[in-house]
Amino acid sequence: MAGMKREWVWAIVSLVIAILLAYILLSLAKDDAQSQPPLQRSQYDKRLLALDMAGIEAAYQEQVKLLFMNWMKDPKVGQPHRALTGLRNAAGAYIEAMNGAKQREEELNRP
Repeated sequence: MAGMKREWVWAIVSLVIAILLAYILLSLAKDDAQSQPPLQRSQYDKRLLALDMAGIEAAYQEQVKLLFMNWMKDPKVGQPHRALTGLRNAAGAYIEAMNGAKQREEELNRP
């Protein structure tokens, strides 16, 4: 009995450490991404922006297809809710990415 208790304690301690490490790594990655200097202007900026926006569109469409295909394959009671949650998440990511692309477009149109 004491052996099982000890295993549970180690499992909980390991989980806490893993969560703390993940939090620290995500914090460092976020800080690093925010400290990146902007790209220098080039003759390819408008094309890169168009490719970025096309990639965002394609990724969103693929995610919607995947969510719907999973729903059709697994028509359990909870599935519509899971699919709609995934759709809301995908829409949020799409909006955030497109807002960033639009902001970049405005920067490119400035003299």
